[in-house]
Amino acid sequence: MKLINIFATKFITISFSFIFSIVLAKTLPQSDVGVYLTGITLMSAISIFIKSGFDTYLIRINAGSADKFSNYCNLSLLTFIPYMLVLSVASVYYIGQGNVFLYFIIAAWCIAHFGITAAHFKTLGKIKLASLVEISLLHLVLIVTYLFLPIQIDLNNSVVIFLIVSVFLSFFIFFLLQLDNRGKNVIWKLNFKKSFTNSFSIMLTNLLDFLVIWLPSFILFTYATVITAQFQIALRISLVAALPLVVINSISSPIIALYIKRNLNSKLSELLQFSSLFGIILSIVLILFLLIFKDMIFSMYGDGYFVETSVLMLLLIGQFINVITGSVGLTLMLSGNGWVHCINSMIAIILSVIMAIFIMPQNLIIGAAISTSLAIIIKNLLGVLYVHRIFGIISLPSRQAFSNLKMKRINEILSHRN
Repeated sequence: MKLINIFATKFITISFSFIFSIVLAKTLPQSDVGVYLTGITLMSAISIFIKSGFDTYLIRINAGSADKFSNYCNLSLLTFIPYMLVLSVASVYYIGQGNVFLYFIIAAWCIAHFGITAAHFKTLGKIKLASLVEISLLHLVLIVTYLFLPIQIDLNNSVVIFLIVSVFLSFFIFFLLQLDNRGKNVIWKLNFKKSFTNSFSIMLTNLLDFLVIWLPSFILFTYATVITAQFQIALRISLVAALPLVVINSISSPIIALYIKRNLNSKLSELLQFSSLFGIILSIVLILFLLIFKDMIFSMYGDGYFVETSVLMLLLIGQFINVITGSVGLTLMLSGNGWVHCINSMIAIILSVIMAIFIMPQNLIIGAAISTSLAIIIKNLLGVLYVHRIFGIISLPSRQAFSNLKMKRINEILSHRN
């Protein structure tokens, strides 16, 4: 029941992201939607740099720790160091130009803070709350604001509203957490060198992971904003196929960290195999749904957002391989082998860019789809190989994994009572 409840919660929270993109498509011209979504993509990439891998690092250090809130406060405060660096660089390019990207860059700290806060909730076992903070809360408030604010929404004021809402929610959430922990003394241990050294490879890996999926979209933006809007919507729809893996990772990340810490490789293998098998079954259902109801889904955005079935299928193939390979990337990062995963992502990005150079001039959106899926597939297959090499375990489903598809056994695995 725990798994079903969390899956339902995750599905609902992600639904708000889709509703937000539909509201955006109905509110702004298609070219402005391309700029807006590219700005969000840029902001997300910058927020990964600002987080500096502290979200994953927090899960690692909170495994068995009694000072979870202190760790959260320390790492949240340390994010202002890379944030100041980002602002100083951004001011050189954007201040005085009236560029909307500057507002997204300023809001990037808030997005980073949402990620670290979600990681804190995960370590407390509050997976539903983590999903709400990380995915849907900001989108929910923006949906209400864009629909009911009594002004004409355009590109500029929509981005300003985004910044204001992000800042308000970030500090409001932190205020509520302080109230909830008011009886506890925060132990300030601002160990800059140790924190950044241990999490730098995680940050770099997360950033490269992000570019594996979104770099072709950035390249496409240099050609045409309208086509970028179409591709961004198609890519975001295809990410639904990876929802089972997102759910499993949300639940299993603290368990993976604990198994690695205690060298319980057999249990780690069982968990990874279950994650893969569970993802495969649900992902097939989601992919069939997206393909069957493709026209209905895209029609919600408007006539200008329809893409060929081949584009969606190419993107879904990449996401399906991502689900099959399971939590191998997360395992590498939580085990301190982030550099291995980083190299895997770099290889995938290089091959993706080479593919984009040859194909995108011939067919922009097909080239972007092929480049995106190729990068995802290469990165994940390399991850499976290195998890086997480092831990000596199999992460893909075996015959034994099928016998674990019973609700009681599932709850045992995901609560590490096995």
